[in-house]
Amino acid sequence: MSEKVKPVGFQMSDYVFEINPEQYLYKSDEGKCYFVIHKCRLPGKNKNLFLIGDAFLRHFYSVYDFDKDQVGIGVNLHSQGKVSMYKPGERPKDNAKTEIEESMNDGETQIQTAE
Repeated sequence: MSEKVKPVGFQMSDYVFEINPEQYLYKSDEGKCYFVIHKCRLPGKNKNLFLIGDAFLRHFYSVYDFDKDQVGIGVNLHSQGKVSMYKPGERPKDNAKTEIEESMNDGETQIQTAE
């Protein structure tokens, strides 16, 4: 991977979930590189959504609480050191990975590039 490609962070509710280029870029057998995160092309309130799917779910576990309308998210054990989770503005300088589980309510989702 090129050193110029930075990690990508998704802010959901009170946390940023950061994945590295190895997780969001796919290199095909033909040598082409694909960005596996896609912006939705839906009208209205869904126009700013991103499809992160497998690139995200393979590295973070999720617990769905339908009674409370909440989702808990944390770093999978096999992904420690590959992805990180932290509060906005508190990105670890050495990018040390944190394991935090937080209830996620209906919040706005933002995409940002980590520096």
